[in-house]
Amino acid sequence: MATHVVENIPVSFAVTYAIMNKERYEGLSEEHRAIIDELAGLPMSLKLAESFDGADERSRKMIADADKDYEWIVVSDEERARMDAAVAKGLDLIFADYESRGISNARAIYTALND
Repeated sequence: MATHVVENIPVSFAVTYAIMNKERYEGLSEEHRAIIDELAGLPMSLKLAESFDGADERSRKMIADADKDYEWIVVSDEERARMDAAVAKGLDLIFADYESRGISNARAIYTALND
């Protein structure tokens, strides 16, 4: 059981995507392909991003409503900067590893997903 809540820490976001087998897609009616085409890409991305709007407030309310005695910790901005620097250093190592294996655009992919 959790006993602490910690705020102001680096977080990781999972990439969300939907894929469909090409043959299945081509087997759909024109009407159904048009629906997928209309919603795929940026419209889907924006709708998924909306799902995060207000997430912090909803989480705080859920924690408060849980009627548990959590210790609430807010990491200082200075400590957060140290964490961010450590994460950046770790990412540099990961990107270097990918580059050593011939994947030269890992940093660009990461940046595109996280901007």
